[in-house]
Amino acid sequence: MNDPLTHFVKADVEMAVLSGFIFDNNEFFLHEFDPGLFTGDRVLVFAGIRDLVTRGVTADIVTLTSHLAGKVRASEIVMIADTPVSLNLAFHRGVLENARLLREMHTAFTKGAGMCREGAAPSEIDALVRSKITHTETFEPRSSQDLVLKTLDEITQRVMEGVEPGLKTGITRLDHIINGFLPGEFVIIAARPGVGKTSLILNMARNFGFAGYPGLLFSMEMPESQLMQRWLCDVGSVDGKYLFQGRLKKNDAVVWTKLTQAGQDIAGLPVFWDDSAHLTIDKIHARARKAKMLHGIRWIAVDYLQLVSGWGVPGQEGKAEITRQFKLMAKELDLVVIVLSQLNRNIEGRASRAPQMSDLRDAGSIEQDCDIALFPDVPERSMSGTEDDGFDMAKLYIVKTRRGRTGVIEGVRWQGHYFRFANEEGGS
Repeated sequence: MNDPLTHFVKADVEMAVLSGFIFDNNEFFLHEFDPGLFTGDRVLVFAGIRDLVTRGVTADIVTLTSHLAGKVRASEIVMIADTPVSLNLAFHRGVLENARLLREMHTAFTKGAGMCREGAAPSEIDALVRSKITHTETFEPRSSQDLVLKTLDEITQRVMEGVEPGLKTGITRLDHIINGFLPGEFVIIAARPGVGKTSLILNMARNFGFAGYPGLLFSMEMPESQLMQRWLCDVGSVDGKYLFQGRLKKNDAVVWTKLTQAGQDIAGLPVFWDDSAHLTIDKIHARARKAKMLHGIRWIAVDYLQLVSGWGVPGQEGKAEITRQFKLMAKELDLVVIVLSQLNRNIEGRASRAPQMSDLRDAGSIEQDCDIALFPDVPERSMSGTEDDGFDMAKLYIVKTRRGRTGVIEGVRWQGHYFRFANEEGGS
C-alpha cells in the first residue's frame, strides 16, 4: 500500500465500533460519531446504521445487507458484525478522531506545500490549511447545576477582586448603560466621513490600555504614525495644529513637555498596531489569534469595515460572510471585536439626523451579526478645529444592543483639536 494516508487508518477500531452499534443500536445515540471518523466501505456501513436507526428500524446483519445492497458486499457486513464489540466507545471515538485529524493534516499540509511551490500568497496557504482541518472537539452539553456553580464562582471571584466585567470605554454615560464591552461581543461604530469615528476608537483604545487590557488595532485607512500623533494630542492635550499644520517650533517648550510626558505615558500601554493595507478577514483572524497567544489581547479594533478586502465584491453573500466571521472571531477568541463602518448618504437627506440601522452601508448582515451598534454624531461641528474653539456638543446613539437599552447619549464633548470625545464634565 503506497498511499501514506493508510498509516492514519484504524480499521480494526472502526470495525469494533460499528460492531458495537449493530450489537446494541441504542449505543448509536449515546456517543457523538460522524462519517468522517470512518474510512473505506465502513463509511457506508456507518451511514446505513444511521439511516436505519433514525427511522426506527433495527440495524442488524439482515437489514443492513438489504439496505446497502449494491454498495457494500454482504461478506463485509458479516465480517464487521463478527468483530469483537467495542466496550469503550468513548475511548475508541478519541482514537478515530486522532486518526481523522492526522489524515486531514497530511492532506492539508501536502496541498499547502504544493501551493508554496506554486508561489501562492502566505495568507492563502494559511487559510487553505486551516479550512481543511475540521474542529475536533467533542461537544458535551453542560448541566444547569455545573453552569450555575461555574457562573457563581466567576461572579464571586470578580466581586472579591473588585474586577469589572466589561471593558470601559471612558464615556461615562455609555459605560453606565452597557457596563462596558464584554468578551465575545461584536461592536459596530458607524458614522459619516469626518465625524470622528477613528478618534472615538482611539479614545477607547487609550482607555483600555490605561486600564491594563491588551489589544490590537488594525488601521487600513491611516498609517500608524498618524494614529500615534493623534494619541499624543489626546493624551497630552496638545492642539493638533502643532503636529498636523506644521506649527510646532523648537522653542515651544510647553508643547514639547506635553508631548514628552504623553509619550512616556503611552509607551508602556499594551496596545499593538497593524496598518497593513488590503487585509482579508482571514488575515485579521490569523493575526488576532497570534496576538491572543503571544500577548493575551482582550480586544481588537478594525478601521474600517469597507476596506476589508472582499467587501467591495458585488453581492451580499461575501459581505455576510465577513461580518459573520467577525462575530465568530469574537466568540472563538473570547475578545471584544470593534469594527468601524461608514453610513450611507440617506441620513443627509432627512430632516432628522438621528441615525438608523438602515443607514449602514450594506446594513443587512451587519445588523444581524453585531451585538452593539454605536453611531457618534457632531451636529454643529466647528470648522477651524483649534483649542480656541473649546469644544462642540456631540451625541452618541446606541442603535442596537443585546443588553441594556437603546437611545441617545447627549452632553458628550467633541474636542476636535485634541481628537477626543470627552464627558460633559470635561474629563476624557
